[in-house]
Amino acid sequence: MFRFGILLLIHVVFCSTANAQASLEHVSARSCTAPCAAVAVIFIHGLTGSAETWVHSASGQSFPKMLADDPQVKDAIDVYVLNYESLWNSGPPIVEVTRAVAGQLDTLLNDKRYSKVVFVAHSLGGNIANEYLAHVALRFGHAALSRFRLVMTLGTPFRGSSLAGSAGWAACAAGGGGEGTGAGGGGGKPIPNAPRSS
Repeated sequence: MFRFGILLLIHVVFCSTANAQASLEHVSARSCTAPCAAVAVIFIHGLTGSAETWVHSASGQSFPKMLADDPQVKDAIDVYVLNYESLWNSGPPIVEVTRAVAGQLDTLLNDKRYSKVVFVAHSLGGNIANEYLAHVALRFGHAALSRFRLVMTLGTPFRGSSLAGSAGWAACAAGGGGEGTGAGGGGGKPIPNAPRSS
C-alpha cells in the first residue's frame, strides 16, 4: 500500500496533463526597437512563486521595477518578469513549463534581437533558465549562447531537492532499495545511462 501511495504521488507531481502557460511582463517604462542595444534582464521565479517573488513584503516595492526605474541603469536595460504556472502538487509537468517558457523567450529574443541577456532566477527558475540555455544551444547552435552574459541563480537546486532525496529514502524504507532514483543530494545512485546536465 505504501508503494502505491508513493507511485500515486509521483504520478500526480510529474505526469499531470495540464497545459503549461508562460507570460512575459515588460517592466521597463520604455521599449527599444530591434536590434535592441539595451541589456535584457529577465527575472524567473521558483516553485510556487509568481511575480510577487520579487516584491519586498514590508514595503511592497518590486525589485524588477526598482531596477527598471534606477536612473543609473534604466537607459541601458530592458527588464522583464517571466511568469509561469508553478503549483506544488498539481499543474503541468516541468517539461511542458520549459517548452512554454522557451516559446515566450524565443519570440522576445528573436523580435528584439538583444545582443546581451541576463537571467535573475530563484530556485526552480534557475533550473528553467538552465534548460532554456540548453534549448538555445540545440535549436540555434552554441554561437547563440554568446548573448547570454550572466545567469544569477538564488537558491537553485542544481543537484536536486531534498524532496527528491526523501523519495529515494522512502523507496528504500518501503523495500524498493532506493537505488536508481537519481535523487540529488539524497545519496541515491544515479540512473545508468541517464542524460546529465552540467
